[in-house]
Amino acid sequence: MNSPVELPAGDRSEVERVLEEALRAARLAADVTPERVARLRELALAALPEILVSAEPQYRRFAALRERLREADGRERGAGAPAPRDGRRGSGGLLVAFALIPVLAGISAVIFLLLGYALRLASPEPAVAASMRSVGWAFALFTAVGALVAVGALWVAAVRNGSTSIRASAPAASVALTQEVAVARAEWRRALLDQGFNPLLRRELADAPPPEGRTPRLRYSSPHFSSPEFSSGDD
Repeated sequence: MNSPVELPAGDRSEVERVLEEALRAARLAADVTPERVARLRELALAALPEILVSAEPQYRRFAALRERLREADGRERGAGAPAPRDGRRGSGGLLVAFALIPVLAGISAVIFLLLGYALRLASPEPAVAASMRSVGWAFALFTAVGALVAVGALWVAAVRNGSTSIRASAPAASVALTQEVAVARAEWRRALLDQGFNPLLRRELADAPPPEGRTPRLRYSSPHFSSPEFSSGDD
């Protein structure tokens, strides 16, 4: 960072805002005329490369943290893109089906087995009893297989939801990084003021002669100072 041209446009605008703050403070403290303020602004802009170098460590830290924040935001936008709404709805429907099919098959198995074995007690046994028991056992086998499939589907859904919650917790890191960027920016602004603009303005104001036609203000810091008493009466 050897010249102000190397700064991005946004950072250059930030430097100019800091300069205006320094000029405003100098104008209030020293009662500087607008013409003198314009001259001080020209001098500060001419000395801007040296001023930027004086705050270079703070700027490098600020720029590095800002770049890390941009990269983190880009990763979160890429990894945290929401899935299509229709896809979520379809996955939910499959989970409901996987949960309901074993239940319905189990109820059917119980009904057919109860009826089949109840008819077995009749004498003579109806021919349909054996078919009902076979159907009941088929439903029982289907219930067991469906239960295994449902457990697997629920486990997959739990894993997906867990990964989604992990991605959702990622913005917390970005919040902390955003705070670090804000602190680094404030430190850079403070360095521009304390190590760059303010010393330059104080030096220029101290070396400048008082403007023509103006009497410099006298400021007394002692609380015991009092103006002399002038008497208008006879001596």
